[in-house]
Amino acid sequence: MPDNYDNLNYLTSVESYKKLDNNYFHEGNEEECKKLQQKTSNDTEAYLFCMRYTGNLKNYDELEYFDKLKQYKCTYFSLWVNDQLSQFKDEKYSTVRTLVLDQWGEFQKKKECYSSKFVTYMTKNSEYLKAKKLYDYALNYAKLHLDHEERSLPCSRKDKVYIENSLEHYKEIKAECAHDNEKFTQFCKAYEEVQNIYPKDQLLNLRCKSITGENLLDSEDEEEEFISGESYYSSVSSFFKYEEEFNTDNDDANYTEIHEAQCSNISNKHFTSTEFIKRCNRIAKYIHDIKGKTDNTDERCKCLNYLLNSNTKLNTFSNHNGSKLFKAYKDIATNMEKCELIIDYINKTDIKKIETLHNLHKAIDKLDSSIKSDDGNIYSNAQAFADLYRKNIDDCSTENTDAYCNEFKVFEQYCYERTKPENYTKASDILKTLIPQDGTSSIIGSSFMILGIPLCLYVLYKFTPFGNWVNTQIQKKKNILNYLPENEYENENENEYENENEYENENENELHNHSHEILNMENNKFNINYHST
Repeated sequence: MPDNYDNLNYLTSVESYKKLDNNYFHEGNEEECKKLQQKTSNDTEAYLFCMRYTGNLKNYDELEYFDKLKQYKCTYFSLWVNDQLSQFKDEKYSTVRTLVLDQWGEFQKKKECYSSKFVTYMTKNSEYLKAKKLYDYALNYAKLHLDHEERSLPCSRKDKVYIENSLEHYKEIKAECAHDNEKFTQFCKAYEEVQNIYPKDQLLNLRCKSITGENLLDSEDEEEEFISGESYYSSVSSFFKYEEEFNTDNDDANYTEIHEAQCSNISNKHFTSTEFIKRCNRIAKYIHDIKGKTDNTDERCKCLNYLLNSNTKLNTFSNHNGSKLFKAYKDIATNMEKCELIIDYINKTDIKKIETLHNLHKAIDKLDSSIKSDDGNIYSNAQAFADLYRKNIDDCSTENTDAYCNEFKVFEQYCYERTKPENYTKASDILKTLIPQDGTSSIIGSSFMILGIPLCLYVLYKFTPFGNWVNTQIQKKKNILNYLPENEYENENENEYENENEYENENENELHNHSHEILNMENNKFNINYHST
């Protein structure tokens, strides 16, 4: 089963991991995460992962995302952590892994998520991948079974592929774990635990009874198929480094070299014209160049797929576009055994978001180049970045935690760094205006009001004529109160209150006859009795 076997957004596993990505990002340990960023050469991805991870640790009791398998929260949290860790390489991986273990060492819920369970999957090897796929299928099973077995809802084509691949994966693990020499592998331990959840191979009891649109023409069905672009958001920062490797300005006719893509067969399969062979050779050249690289090939494949989806010279062919064209592109990648899991048609809304993030990163790169060379364009490049940022930040409210809006934290962090005194440049004043007012200033202001005003009044009272004036006013008030009628103090002296009641009872008739006078005279708080001297 390929690594992106579960790229269906509605699967319980995918939804759960997205919530771990986003829900408690803003409650992460910012102090520790900034330290990590410095240790990893200002790697924003390290900072973002740290914020997600520490935010989830802080809110561990609230991580109730795992449907019927909530009791296995520790396992799924561990799988998520190590999947996130896998994006870092070499020294960065070691540095980030150290933070993960250090923060977990301070974790208050270790009795619920004990160490041997948490560190089981700290290496993304083949055993980890097999175990994760099995656990994810167990997590997804309840909803899939309810929809397609109990309710008899039709499967989409992608549902069918996922279910069939999952059943095949389950059977393979079951066969391998029958041998004693495999019993202590990570995936066999996972298989044993899954058996406790769903005994008697219950996970094999899932089939698609029908397929949505199976009687429709392929062309009609294909036009509706696309993938989400959310997984691209965190990779966009690298695209400007790789896009120059793909010369998109050339025409298809410039590509005549034949690679192992079998372009003639692909052209005949998807199109009536042989013109696609030239386009096929072009895409094959791009993929061939990626195969020649030794690092970050997945990032390069994502960059290529972004260009195929966004570049007008590549996202259409003749009168074909959308998923039909990308079926042909995917066949090219499959034949060349590179990028076949990544090349696909991306949702247009997501493509616009990816393009926005890409343009912002390019603007930052341009500004950094100006600052480094002091070429006289620092101010104008800072203004260009600021204008682009303001134009798009309105789509994200302060409480929005989806994957796209979380990426704007990268740009906020950049602004913070560039406005520090030690990093001051001509761009700093402009970038400072982009830093959100998150309430810190109002908190400080409130604290000043609460603590500062009494202090100021005390100084005025003790060391200025203001104190004498206050004392005079207080003495005047006391003198006035001394002449107020006794019934103003009814609640202070019970005996006086009782005597006054007796007096009122004796004069009840008179009170009735002159009630308006009583109200106007005796009960008036400002009626002062004057005594002759």
